[in-house]
This record gives sequence, structure tokens and C-alpha cells, in this order.
Amino acid sequence: MKTTLCTRVGIEVPIIQAPMGSVGPALASAVSNAGGLGMLALWRADAETMRKQIRETRALTSKPFGVNLNVEFPQNERLEVCLAEKVPVIHFFWHDCYFAPYSGGGRCGRRHC
Repeated sequence: MKTTLCTRVGIEVPIIQAPMGSVGPALASAVSNAGGLGMLALWRADAETMRKQIRETRALTSKPFGVNLNVEFPQNERLEVCLAEKVPVIHFFWHDCYFAPYSGGGRCGRRHC
């Protein structure tokens, strides 16, 4: 079943794995390899941990995956890591992402809302 979501994020089936607690590269990449969208829950991770998990996920899949960021808390540094690592999908939650506290001057250029 191909949907607008599938076309927009480059997945085969409209299934998004919930970015729960300690979901890591193994599960996220397995979901992506199966045609869905694997998600990493990195909104509390430090920059080094983020880079490691993003790179490990990328080594395990050539398909799109995403990172989840909770904008109830400051996420500027984590967003910068995601952009620098060219994460295919960045998902914001808890508030309207248009009000996310990002001071990067609109460099994102991605459809993340």
C-alpha cells in the first residue's frame, strides 16, 4: 500500500516504528530494511552518542530512518547533529514544531513539520 507518507519520506509501507525509550540502531534499521520508517529516540542523548547511533543505523541500512526530538526541552545541539549527519527524517513532538526553540537561522530546509 503506497501512500503520500511513503512517497514523501521514501518508504515502501506506511509503518513508522515508535521511537520508544531505548530503541537503538538494531531495531530502527530492521524496520527501515523491512520497508517502514525506523526511528531513533535520541532526544536525551549527548552529541557523541547521537553521532554513534546515527552512524551505526546508517551502516545497517541504506533506507530512510529518523530521529525523534522532544521540543519540551532544548534541542538545538541535537538538531545540529541531525543536520550535520544528514538524518533523512527529523521528527519533533510535544509542541507545535513551528515554535521549536531553534536558533540556526532556518538552515534546515527540510520538510519536518
